[in-house]
Order: sequence, then structure tokens, then C-alpha cells
Amino acid sequence: MDDDQKEAIENILTDLKRHLKIKEKEERGKDISFKEVNKTIRKAPNGKAPGPDGIPNEFWKQEIKLRDQAKEKEKRQPCGDPIRPCIAALMMKVLQDVERFSPIDMRFTEARMGLYTKRKTEETYKTTDQ
Repeated sequence: MDDDQKEAIENILTDLKRHLKIKEKEERGKDISFKEVNKTIRKAPNGKAPGPDGIPNEFWKQEIKLRDQAKEKEKRQPCGDPIRPCIAALMMKVLQDVERFSPIDMRFTEARMGLYTKRKTEETYKTTDQ
């Protein structure tokens, strides 16, 4: 981390009123697990705008679904298709590296927000005019 990041973290920590208990610190200090990443991907809401990488939640969910199907198929046919690469395991490794070494590229921490307006349809006009 550079000096600005360290100073920002120090400022935030000094303003905190509540301190974690030792057990809570240990729990939060553990590496991100495969189970946590897999669960988070499965629970991610559909229909949300993707982040700067442009990849929507549905993509990650589809990859997990296809992997689950391949695993199920392999149970029935031991010599069937090979299991797809595990997206959740790859994502877990990336997140663990970011925690340990900080992001290589600060764009990793970016988020974008945009305002979308809903276009009124003819049906909307009819129901509001009546």
C-alpha cells in the first residue's frame, strides 16, 4: 500500500467506536473460502448492471450451473465430458491474492454508477390519462 492508502485506513480506524473481539478478528482474518465465493455467486441478483469488467452476474451463475451439470453427468458416465474449469475456485484465488498483496491495478477497486430513465410506453400513457 502507498502512504495515502495507509493514512486513509488509519483515519477510518481511529474514528471507529466499536472494536472487534479476538474471536471476531480471527474469523475476519481467515482467507476467503471456496464455499463463500460459490454461495455469493449463487445469491447475486440477476438483472443488475455489470461492473467495470462488463461481466453480469448471470454469466458467473451460468458457469457454476454448467459445472454442476458436468459433475452430475460425470457421476452417471465416468468417461463423459471433462468437468468445466471452476470459476468460483479461480475467483477465490484472485480475491485471496488481492487481500494479501492489494490490487495490482487500482481499477480493480472501481465501481460505476449511472442513472437510467424508464421510457413510458403507450400503455403507461393510457393508464395515467384515464
